[in-house]
Amino acid sequence: MDSDDGSFLYQATEFRILPKEEVNFWGSDGRSATLVCSWPRFIYDERVVITTELVGARLNRPLS
Repeated sequence: MDSDDGSFLYQATEFRILPKEEVNFWGSDGRSATLVCSWPRFIYDERVVITTELVGARLNRPLS
């Protein structure tokens, strides 16, 4: 992922397909990201949930 702050590399650590009623969102420690999309096409009653962890970063400027 690229942003004004730099480039960030994430590795997928978990892949799940859940009924839409079972998807809950929770806080993050800042080193993880959760990607969610609807599934299957044109029905959308399940959610694909991919959990990722930050494995590298290249910053454009030092953190202050």
